[in-house]
Amino acid sequence: MVEVCRPSHNSVAESAVPEPDHLQLMRECTAAWTEAQQPVRRFIRSLVRDHQHVEDTAWALGIARNKVMNYWSKQGRDRHRFDQLALDNLMAAHEDLHQSADDRRQALAGCLGKLSATDRSLVDRHYGESIAATTLADLFGLTTNAIYIRLHRVRRTLLACIERTLARQERNV
Repeated sequence: MVEVCRPSHNSVAESAVPEPDHLQLMRECTAAWTEAQQPVRRFIRSLVRDHQHVEDTAWALGIARNKVMNYWSKQGRDRHRFDQLALDNLMAAHEDLHQSADDRRQALAGCLGKLSATDRSLVDRHYGESIAATTLADLFGLTTNAIYIRLHRVRRTLLACIERTLARQERNV
């Protein structure tokens, strides 16, 4: 794993721009900023009546430029870069996790359909509509504790159903 996460100099993921191009990009940005300063200053001057504020704004833009250049400079020294193989592995793991969550959601939907009407109504009202257990107790004519016990049993039933469904799908694959 250490070898996979070690930065490589020819890695596409190391930087959107290889090191020599990174420096070239910084030079181009600096040149573009230098060219843009006067038009930006004229534009600001057209918007602001007090010329002192124009100079303050130009100074702030200079600070912003320095911050951007500092960011790009630090990006070149960043040790936390991964080669393409590590990024591909992370992406594959994310896709597997996403697929697993989708499978579980589909299994949950099927298992909810297998509940009795009363249990399904209880689950919908408590989890879907955020109705408190005390209110549900009044609606169903039960004690609050009985509602909690019933919800617990329904959750266990749903979990067992989801696990059976996923196991069945796994065997069929």
